[in-house]
Amino acid sequence: MVCGREDEFLEPWREHDERDAPIAGAAAVVLLGSSKDHDACHEVLKRHPRLYAPDMGSPGSFPVLCGPCDHRRGAGCAHPDLKANGGAGLRVVANAPFGRMILCTRESGCLTPPKVAVTCDGQAVARTRGWMTFPEGS
Repeated sequence: MVCGREDEFLEPWREHDERDAPIAGAAAVVLLGSSKDHDACHEVLKRHPRLYAPDMGSPGSFPVLCGPCDHRRGAGCAHPDLKANGGAGLRVVANAPFGRMILCTRESGCLTPPKVAVTCDGQAVARTRGWMTFPEGS
């Protein structure tokens, strides 16, 4: 599910099961816009009976990297080198944007902000020149 526009930063939130354990897979990730326009979406997650927690995302749903990537298919990655697709693997570098900070609120308790994926060896972003599309770097 996505609540936001592709031209804004989308925050990934992962659904947890009835025992508050993270549910694996892209289907359990909700992408929410970070602007005030999406307060209603954030409110729905807060009121939901299951826990939703900030998440780094996964190939195909890294908010900054995957939005414009040619290999993205929905919330998944179709790059042939991805291990899930039978390849040898893709290197993704993730950084902690706030260092080792721990955030605490009355509503959510304390949590460590997730890392943010900043580079992917398989990222391919096409750019358009007039009516033709060229791979990045050409």
